[in-house]
Amino acid sequence: MPNFEMPMPKSETGAEPPVLAGVRENPDGSPDYSRAVEYRPRGRNSSSINTQVETGGSSENLTEREKSRERAAEIVLEDGGVRVHMSVAKSLSLSPYGSDGFQNLETRIQDHRQPNVVIEEITMQFLSRDEFMRNIRLDNALNDRDIKEIIDIRPEVRPTYETVTVPGKKGVLGFGKMPDRTERKATGRYESILHSEIVSGGKNEPVVRFTYYIPQTEWRDYSGRQGQMMVVEIVLPESAAKELEQILKRDPAAMRQIVEEVMKKRFLEDPGDWEKSQGYGDSLRPPYEVWDAEPNGGRIYLQTAGKEPGFHEDRVYKVKQY
Repeated sequence: MPNFEMPMPKSETGAEPPVLAGVRENPDGSPDYSRAVEYRPRGRNSSSINTQVETGGSSENLTEREKSRERAAEIVLEDGGVRVHMSVAKSLSLSPYGSDGFQNLETRIQDHRQPNVVIEEITMQFLSRDEFMRNIRLDNALNDRDIKEIIDIRPEVRPTYETVTVPGKKGVLGFGKMPDRTERKATGRYESILHSEIVSGGKNEPVVRFTYYIPQTEWRDYSGRQGQMMVVEIVLPESAAKELEQILKRDPAAMRQIVEEVMKKRFLEDPGDWEKSQGYGDSLRPPYEVWDAEPNGGRIYLQTAGKEPGFHEDRVYKVKQY
């Protein structure tokens, strides 16, 4: 997507006005701000980093964007069950087992799923059928397309079964007689799983799972080794999920703030540990600025279940520093 920037004059107070990205011209030569999106930094380690996102959507000023991100985090903190899988140092008192390494950090969620199951679901949606048959790894497929972050949104359903009677045999002269028996048989239909079945204190609404996946990169864990990664699962009741989905479709980078808020308010004893280096490695906070400063900028991919499997360029959202 082409990206043009126009210099804008300072305000009467001397403060720099918002910088708008993706500004085009109307037929009469006047600026068209309908596709411009801007962010104003609040500090290097803040969620509202000095970035611009090319979404092709309508423009939102700084206040609208910040409010939208704050609302997204509020939705998750209020109704979400959350599981975070990553490598952490036991010195941060995050581990439920008091150990170092990759593990699950959980709040309210109680479905006992493992990260490999979640990644497999993302893989089946992201890869084309041909790629899947060739056993292409998701991490490789993402790396080939220069994607560091992927968001997957899908309702949680399960197959339904019915009890059927299988007739027995009458036999001959009492020999070979077999009684009728019953068995469970798949109906080919599915039913929604309720939020209350997965989340402690949840609602009696169909559940929707949001998964945010960062594959292994140069990001270092507490030991100093490269290969840190993150899988964040958020399960929400359908009503709240609809609102969050709309926010993420306008601004997928809002997921960064959601994760930060959850880590600081649900897991970390000291919120400041989010930005601090872990042991010999990097911080728990992903190196967003490094990715966003690359020639192609950061690339966030947002996919939803039910669509044709495979990569679609129009689902890539670019995040760049300016």
